[in-house]
Amino acid sequence: MRTWGLSEILQQKMAEEGLTYRELAAKIGLPLCSTWRFLNGRGGLNISSIEKLMTHYGLAVVELPARRSRRGKAKVAEPGGQRRS
Repeated sequence: MRTWGLSEILQQKMAEEGLTYRELAAKIGLPLCSTWRFLNGRGGLNISSIEKLMTHYGLAVVELPARRSRRGKAKVAEPGGQRRS
């Protein structure tokens, strides 16, 4: 199963809404350069800016249950999408 990153989800939502980067940045009150860099994976945003983007698109963070391996041990996600037991 493919895991989507937040910037990919937000880019899809932006395309569905038909907004340009400039229009989205103006709507949520962020600098254009910061918005563009984040949505293109070239930079980060602080939590309050991410919350503005998520609120604009009605997105929320949901904690998923830990995945179990065949041996019954929970798998923990590593940065970069790698899993370890």
